[in-house]
Amino acid sequence: MTMTRRSPLLCIYTFKSETRSTLRAFAGDYDGSKLPEKFGPWSVTGQTSAGVALPHRIARPEVERAIAEEGYQLWRLKDDPLPSAPAPATRKAAPRRAPKVAVKPA
Repeated sequence: MTMTRRSPLLCIYTFKSETRSTLRAFAGDYDGSKLPEKFGPWSVTGQTSAGVALPHRIARPEVERAIAEEGYQLWRLKDDPLPSAPAPATRKAAPRRAPKVAVKPA
């Protein structure tokens, strides 16, 4: 049995769903031609070149595998769990954190 190694994608495009505010996707083509229509329309929000880490520490090999098998990888931003009440005057306010993300298998 011979194992073949997949070549990395030259560029991974990032998309945002216009109907679901926290839903995002990665795809291998600029048009996002394989993205699920039920969550569209989709807008391109960025691109990541080969060998460059994806945003939010998402594992690039897993995304490349999903794109090779399904044509895309969906993921979503999690709500920021910051408290709504102001910090007490005697304590320093905690620094605001970047949004968390969860990768959902396609």
